[in-house]
Amino acid sequence: MPIILNENEQTGTASIFSQKKKIVSPQFFSRSLTGSGKKRGLLNGAFLPCIDKAKVVRPPIQYPYKKVTVTTGTSTFEVIPLSLYIQDRLEYDELPENAECISPDTVPEDQRYYLSLTMDYMILGTDLENKHKSAYCSYDIGIICKNMYGKYEMSVTSSLCIDTGFITAQSPSIDVNMVNEYVNRLTVYDLVQATAELWDEGIPKIMNAMLETGTDIDIIVNFCRTLNNYSVNLTDYKYIYNSIQQRYPTALKAASDANLNILLNVKLEMLDRIKPDIATFNPVPWKNSDVNFSPEQITAITSPEPCCIVQAGAGTGKSTVINNRLKYLQQCGVDLKTVTVLSFTNAAANHIKEIAPAVKSQTIASMINDIYSANYSHSLSTPDTIINVLQANSELMEQNHVAHKVIRAFDKMKENTNAGLVALSNIVSSQFTELIGLLDAINQTTLELESIICYHAADQLIENTTLCRHIIMDEVQDNSIFEFIYIISYVIRHKASLYLVGDCSQTLYEFRASNPKALNCLEMSGVFECMQLQTNYRSNQNILDFANLMLTNIEANQYAKIQLHANDFHTRPFDEDVKVTYSNLPGMRKLKESMPNMLLEIKGWLEERLNKDEQVAFLAYRRSDLKVFEDIIKIMFPQASFINIVPAKNYQQTFFSKYIRLMGNDYTHKAGNDAAVEIMRHILSNKEKIGVYNDNADAALKKSISEWMTKNRELLAAKDMALQNGVITLKEFTDHAFQTLIDYEIEKNALKLRLTSMRNQQKKEQDISRYNFVASTIHSAKGLEFDNVILLYNEHDSGTEEAKRMYYVGLTRARQSEYILAYNTNKQSSSIMTAYEAVCAGKSAPDNSNVSINTDRIGNEMGETA
Repeated sequence: MPIILNENEQTGTASIFSQKKKIVSPQFFSRSLTGSGKKRGLLNGAFLPCIDKAKVVRPPIQYPYKKVTVTTGTSTFEVIPLSLYIQDRLEYDELPENAECISPDTVPEDQRYYLSLTMDYMILGTDLENKHKSAYCSYDIGIICKNMYGKYEMSVTSSLCIDTGFITAQSPSIDVNMVNEYVNRLTVYDLVQATAELWDEGIPKIMNAMLETGTDIDIIVNFCRTLNNYSVNLTDYKYIYNSIQQRYPTALKAASDANLNILLNVKLEMLDRIKPDIATFNPVPWKNSDVNFSPEQITAITSPEPCCIVQAGAGTGKSTVINNRLKYLQQCGVDLKTVTVLSFTNAAANHIKEIAPAVKSQTIASMINDIYSANYSHSLSTPDTIINVLQANSELMEQNHVAHKVIRAFDKMKENTNAGLVALSNIVSSQFTELIGLLDAINQTTLELESIICYHAADQLIENTTLCRHIIMDEVQDNSIFEFIYIISYVIRHKASLYLVGDCSQTLYEFRASNPKALNCLEMSGVFECMQLQTNYRSNQNILDFANLMLTNIEANQYAKIQLHANDFHTRPFDEDVKVTYSNLPGMRKLKESMPNMLLEIKGWLEERLNKDEQVAFLAYRRSDLKVFEDIIKIMFPQASFINIVPAKNYQQTFFSKYIRLMGNDYTHKAGNDAAVEIMRHILSNKEKIGVYNDNADAALKKSISEWMTKNRELLAAKDMALQNGVITLKEFTDHAFQTLIDYEIEKNALKLRLTSMRNQQKKEQDISRYNFVASTIHSAKGLEFDNVILLYNEHDSGTEEAKRMYYVGLTRARQSEYILAYNTNKQSSSIMTAYEAVCAGKSAPDNSNVSINTDRIGNEMGETA
């Protein structure tokens, strides 16, 4: 029986899971801000505000209030703005929480002065030659008098220099020693931590202050734009949207253009207004097949609502629901030719085509590409190739000023996807004609530009003549926020129904711009009917109970509140199905050396599974750990079969475009020479300048040159003959030669992507059930299931929301049993072991069906970093 979760009742074994206040760490601003004010990390206990900053190298940045990375010479600088305040002066009804009294106790309460110290910005520098790192900090010092009704005056300083003249001139006088004592006991970690908490809690207060005081629209828009860089609470965005809409409606368009989360709220309200006009169908009694569906599945399959979200937990039969939703629509008289199913992968899209050939099935990227290709002939390229091509063409850069903005937007995307997309969106909306002219000139585009152009120019573009009346989207948690905006806009334009299926807690692809908060925003909007699938058809209840502990404290699950329960009755003891061991390592780099002992300790468990002819999967975050596991297993069980199912990575090559950008002006063709050989020799003689530093890169470059020469040598010879005959100029010849390099690079990258995708799909579709051992990253194992699972659990890095979602996926892959190999460098007790022991104690109670465990703190117990 499942553990009963009770937020109010606390039992002896459950007290460990009691509520703990959410902790916002300095990594709210940047993952570079490691450390916790102790011995290790950038923000260690020795990093004090009053260090000598004259020794720290600073970049030539006049206004460091944008989150950017700048490279000058041999140094790279990461600029991290920290100040929440947009104006020099804001009024509050109460003192800031971190303000400390700096007046003598004898001074009357209403005349006392308070000091408040907050971070302004940080600049992290890295010398690329010797890898030396340094950090520069700037602070805001506030002197507040309570009888001024909390007026907060700030003086921005480049270092902590207290103006003693100002202090001593006050009446009553301010105790300078108390000021110095306050400042000297603070570490940079303390300040960044406090500032992160201000960001996490103070955004609505700041927006309210700006709106009440009639702040200029440009400042409000800039504030909204800045929020793109940080993980802001959804409720804060909802507040910002509602506040601007109600109190400053003329600023809403500009604010939504500056921030995708605000734009998503705008689109959701528009969707809510047109819901009565959305295509529906006449529901009929469902002609059920012989399959025994659960009531929650039947509800999801037959819902007549025009906007639905099926919040489907791991192993709850998402594919079954989608397949039968299509059958039900057909039973209700819907022509499947008017149904579009959008999947996250090509493999999933192909599966839908097999079971329902009439349905239009594709990925959202291919849907947008189809629309774009029907209107423009640009080749699909990559941001890096476009940047290189633009920077190599000085004439085009001078003639078309939007080129500089495109380059900056692409660079910004590398730092923050949403901020980069906002920048591209602003270019498309304000300089559409110039941008299309630029893309025409280079005959290139990117997936990002395609989606934004199709969004802004939707009313002008030719679309497929087949009418789309119903849209079904699978694995929606993996879509980006802009993809949600695009699809909702598409639905509004075509008055189509929208049926979404996914699980926010399984969002793993944030490096591809997927964001669980985007789906959360839809869940909390009130526009969609939300239905939960919580019956798991894969794992036994013991496995699910342990996964539920993690699931309860995943932030993305705050609206669905999914808790999984098994489809069958299970009586095995908990500690037979779920086991946890903890290894205390002398250092995180010692994992590779420790893994043989970790696996040797569970050899008996492994032998027991092999003797029962059961499969064992090893899941880890890093690919390198899988190789270590493979080597050990092949020694321990030489007769056992083994397969690694991790897909190959696809690396985009930009050798040629980078060569043209950096060395193109140095190449001069001599009429009558073999131009292909000339270019080959020029590239190879400058290969270090284009980033070829190792044997693998050297081999890849030489292979690319060989393929390019095979395809273009004769063409260049013909162009050379035209040059000799005076038909074309030397510049025209060089431009043509370089264009062949660019065309090859674009085609090569597209071909590599297709081949890698095809091979990876073949690898995933092969029959892996016949192997004794399977190795996979947790990301690659998503959607798969195995008899038994060994999960490598890095407790040190398990506290982030991203890590909690990843380990939740890992904890829900096993059918029969799982073994968690946890490790850390903490000499004290392990949090995951403590949680595990508490569950074991609860499960061993005489009637474990009545054990009540408050699991609110389990995200901290199982995922708190050391």
